[in-house]
Amino acid sequence: MAALLFALTLLSLSSALPRIGDGLTGSLVERRFASPPPPDFENNELPHNITHYDPESWTLSAKTLIKNHYQTQPYVANGYHGSRIPAEGIGYWVLKNDSNPNGIWPINGWPLDNPRQTVATISGFWDSQRNTTRTNFPELLEKGGESVISGIPTWSTLYVTTPDGKYTYAPGVPHEQIESFSQSLSIRNGILTTRVKWTPAKGGISYDLKFTILAHRSRVNLGMLKLEITPSEDGDVILTDILDGAGAQRTDFSEKAFESENNMIWTAVSPIGVPNVTAYEFSTVDFPFGSRQGLVIEGSRKNANHRPYVSTNQSTISQEWQVETSKQQTVTIIKYVGIASTDAFPHTKRTAQQAALDSRACGWDVLVKEHNEAWDELWDDGDIVVHGDEQTQIAVRASLFHLLANVRGGLEGRGLGDNSISVGGLAMWMLPGLLILHPDHASTINNYRSRMLPQARENAQQYKSDGALYPWTSARFGNCTATGPCVDYQYHLNTDIALVNWHQFLTTGDEGWLKQQAWPIIKGVADMWASKVQTANETGDDGLLPGMYVVRNMTDPDEYANHVDNGAFTNAGIKVIMGIAQAAAKLVGETAPGKWKAVEEKIFIPFNSNAGIVPEYGTMNGSVEIKQADVVLINYPLEFRFNESQALNDLDFYARAQSPDGPAMTWAMFAINAADLSPAGCASYTYLLYASQPYLREPYYQFSEQINDNIYENGNTNPAFTFLTGHGGFLQVPTHGFTGYRPRLDAFYLDPSLPPQLEGIEVRGMKHQGSVFDVFINSTNTTITRLHPKAHRRSNDYPGPVTVRIGSRNKMAGDWKLSVGQSLIIPTRRPDLNGTDIPGNKAQCKRAEADTPWHPGQFPLAAVDGSNHTVWQSATSKPSALTVDLETPTVINGVSLNWASQPPESWTLLVGGNGTAPTTWHRVYHSDKVEITDPWIEDDALIVRMRIGNTTTQMFDQGTSTVSRWVRLVVEGNKGQDKERGPTVAQFGIL
Repeated sequence: MAALLFALTLLSLSSALPRIGDGLTGSLVERRFASPPPPDFENNELPHNITHYDPESWTLSAKTLIKNHYQTQPYVANGYHGSRIPAEGIGYWVLKNDSNPNGIWPINGWPLDNPRQTVATISGFWDSQRNTTRTNFPELLEKGGESVISGIPTWSTLYVTTPDGKYTYAPGVPHEQIESFSQSLSIRNGILTTRVKWTPAKGGISYDLKFTILAHRSRVNLGMLKLEITPSEDGDVILTDILDGAGAQRTDFSEKAFESENNMIWTAVSPIGVPNVTAYEFSTVDFPFGSRQGLVIEGSRKNANHRPYVSTNQSTISQEWQVETSKQQTVTIIKYVGIASTDAFPHTKRTAQQAALDSRACGWDVLVKEHNEAWDELWDDGDIVVHGDEQTQIAVRASLFHLLANVRGGLEGRGLGDNSISVGGLAMWMLPGLLILHPDHASTINNYRSRMLPQARENAQQYKSDGALYPWTSARFGNCTATGPCVDYQYHLNTDIALVNWHQFLTTGDEGWLKQQAWPIIKGVADMWASKVQTANETGDDGLLPGMYVVRNMTDPDEYANHVDNGAFTNAGIKVIMGIAQAAAKLVGETAPGKWKAVEEKIFIPFNSNAGIVPEYGTMNGSVEIKQADVVLINYPLEFRFNESQALNDLDFYARAQSPDGPAMTWAMFAINAADLSPAGCASYTYLLYASQPYLREPYYQFSEQINDNIYENGNTNPAFTFLTGHGGFLQVPTHGFTGYRPRLDAFYLDPSLPPQLEGIEVRGMKHQGSVFDVFINSTNTTITRLHPKAHRRSNDYPGPVTVRIGSRNKMAGDWKLSVGQSLIIPTRRPDLNGTDIPGNKAQCKRAEADTPWHPGQFPLAAVDGSNHTVWQSATSKPSALTVDLETPTVINGVSLNWASQPPESWTLLVGGNGTAPTTWHRVYHSDKVEITDPWIEDDALIVRMRIGNTTTQMFDQGTSTVSRWVRLVVEGNKGQDKERGPTVAQFGIL
């Protein structure tokens, strides 16, 4: 969720990966470092492969119309207003139950459980309602005061109808009427283009239709739609322009009109319960000169409310024309829509009307040029280039695009620059990547929290606490509600908010902003914690001693563990924020209360000395299943650890404890922490794939909240879509993971590393206190270049030398001074070259491919990435082959295997020769007796310990070693509980 909150939503076609058979490598050599494409959302064990990507224009295209599935629906947005668009390219649609019309229709899930539909909305257009369908704390319903985003009338509707009125191109059009279809969304400028060859009646006239839609980036009140019609024969068509009130969910009708001039209609609605706020939409339609091979029949313009495809909602308004068209001649129709609400524009009606009329006067070409220039300026200001991995490049750029499309700059004022992230701890996920590339846009997140600070103080007073208390969900009012409790729940949200305010200060160096905006929030959170913590009187597990400060009855980020004591992330966050608060106090000339330092020093953070890990909470046992990233967040982004060994153990322990039904952002944190902590191997790339590929949905590379969108298989979760939290987490992998960037007050800090699967990553336009840097990481060196100032940048560049600090593990560690135009070249840290986890393993981080689909997220690479805590798992227990290219002829003396928790019934090792591709496969070893070396025992299942996994080591007899470039492991059966899937392979080591 971000500045625009959509009720967005998914299915598909599938195509399997090329199989690697005895006589084939398929595209293994060509794809050796390539990420797999996103999965088919109907069968997530298969890739989808419906997207065509143009790397020059950054355009994602699909040539198949997949209707009635939210996963294939695009959207247009500019951070102020946005619209989800049906796959057909225009209009409004509510998802139906394809398989059972009388069954349950697809819904959005918590907290409304309302039908999935294509909604248009405006930033901050929140309502006020008594309650929601579901809550976090039902007992708080009596408080009322829930606030939910409201829709506005759908403006993206311009229908074409045959002159007899029988056939209309609209959402739900029968497939048999579509001869060809293509749709494209540019992730460079957000322009959506749909091309259709529509033949409504068999043997009748065909119409080539082209719809182009955009939400104008610089003219925030403008939405635009162009329709081009080319008929196969002469004839008339009916064109219908609709502002469809069916999409105006949770609103009250205000007023509307059919104007006599300017081909204009307009309508207005208010969010329910907020009558003093109104949104206006004005639509004016132009038939531009030069497209008049077709003529509007004089006097044909009229209200179209009698048409069956025009909804009867009170706020719906429409107009239609009859147009003469000529064979193979194109008629162009352009719809300009002005959109405004009271929250940002006090003269709302006039603003919306003028936006439409001014745009019509400017014309389409001028407006598109303006729009493209605004987007070009954003990309010129901050971008990420991935070399040698197109799938990752698309995923990274799509993530940045989806975030930028849903947020405005923080300097744009009330209603534009202060309506942003408003649910849970999402600021921790979406702000960091934006902050380092586009700090002005990231600031809207903190601006919103600053605007809500007075209410947060009232919330604290309500619960007899000092300082400020932010609710879990917060929309128009920021009050404590049944969906957004302030106490006995995820208190860490308050720390998250204070932390990202501090990070904004570290990034910008703006001490005035710190004093005026960030300091009051940081102080409010520190005061709240100082009054909220309690003093322990008991000695307890995991290091609890009398006199330590504790937090009772709370929930950490892991929402499977509610109402526990002493969540580790929460308590570690208290320690960190108390230190930050003291530092901030000194900078603004305030005196920090002594209690802050006492809490920092004495807060209890659980630590299990036997396992060497931080337990998620004080009484956690070894069978724990984690919903989402929790303890792993302590190392990054909190930057707290007892020691490096503990942090690495946390990474590995919780990798195996994660639920397969967890949300998308989790694995990005594992990728970042693996890049930071893994001493050897390339698990950071495995986690990079896990953080993106299983959650992305083609064709427009939008994140789903879940790996599996099927509610009957994923724990009955209706996933959020587009899941901007996932995009925000994933974006941090290149910005903070591979660069090693961490915000510092006195230096631009980097600790760059790169896995071998990536040729290079360029993070362009990293910001630090008025200076701008390009950071180019390749497999050997990292080049850090300080850029010249750019005229369009709103912040002033700092002209003097800037300190660049390189992390201690780098051979060029230390502080360096960079002036504008200078570059610093340092070695790139390569964990894959830093030894092997299995001594002498010749397969670590080599190219790996499987001949069968794999369980989502359980990639073939995981078997050779040097980590015992990532696994390859085939989707089938039938024989499945993992092929590894050792790159050169290699002496093979034996094999070392780690099966994790699910060994096979049998395994076979084969070699395939020394050529550039395997030829004939020869069996080297076979075993159908796999020993369980790490059995599951009920009596010790609750013990917290680092699990090694079941292992097999087979050395070959002296004189029987073999030499081969290609090796293959074939596994069959599963000794674990999941008999239908293949075994797990955590390590495939060639000795």
